[in-house]
Amino acid sequence: MTKPAESIPITIHKTRSSRRQQMCKSMLIGIGLRLITVILELVGYSYFHSAALMADVFSSLIDIICSSCLILCIYLADKPPDQNHPFGHGRVEPLAGLQLSVLLMIAALVLGLQLVFHKASIEPPHSYAWSISLSVIIALECGFRYIKKIAIQQKSPVLLAEAFHYRIDMFSSLFAVIALLLATICPKYGYLFDHLGVIAIALLMMFMGAKTAWHNLQQLLDHVPETSYFEQVRLAALSVKGVFATEKIKIQIYGPDAHVGIDIEVAPQSSVQEAHRLTQLVRLEIQKSWPAVRDVIVHVEPHYPTNS
Repeated sequence: MTKPAESIPITIHKTRSSRRQQMCKSMLIGIGLRLITVILELVGYSYFHSAALMADVFSSLIDIICSSCLILCIYLADKPPDQNHPFGHGRVEPLAGLQLSVLLMIAALVLGLQLVFHKASIEPPHSYAWSISLSVIIALECGFRYIKKIAIQQKSPVLLAEAFHYRIDMFSSLFAVIALLLATICPKYGYLFDHLGVIAIALLMMFMGAKTAWHNLQQLLDHVPETSYFEQVRLAALSVKGVFATEKIKIQIYGPDAHVGIDIEVAPQSSVQEAHRLTQLVRLEIQKSWPAVRDVIVHVEPHYPTNS
């Protein structure tokens, strides 16, 4: 009898590769949009000398660094298991995400402290300074919609989080617009509104950093994933002829990788060879249903129907 192949099918490899390429492509486009916004804000700052615009530039540069590091981490995390890393390299992604989140919170703290010790200027911002931030808002919203579309297509929670990162940055720029508009309406208190916009941006950066740090920490601490994943795994296992029921299901998610442990129930009289064949089929069906699954451990239990 021919033994079922135990390697991951080539179609799953292609699916993972295509997913990685789509994710990186969307992030590169996003980085390009951010670079355009940085140039616009620097030009605006050179003409209008707005602290809110400069704070937005600072935030955008941090975001570009974070996005660039995340692209590198996506490639590293998708590397296959090796002798020293039998469970793959998926932890690279949440670990890097945690470090970048902490960096973002530190940057927000530094920005706030600089504002506290910065001598307030009595010169109000230029009346057209808000137009720069308005252009940035449009660019960031376009980035949000595009990356969100790819995230939904590829079912990527990491990319979806990056998309909402753009949405949060859009609100950050919106704070700058409001501050500059208020400064235009009330020139006497222009510097005050301008600095309040910086404070709002710093607080938003702190909140965003704390939220993403918590999300990445959840993965590193093996927090239970969404219920939908368990149902997806259960249905995939039950699609195999000869599997009558499932018992315990355990799922770990690290970045692009998922690891599944599942107990299946088969006929009590099944031979070891038959039980082994069913476990291989269950593993294959789960990986077909969810290509992010790197490894599946299947335990076999006898099935005893309960009498009604």
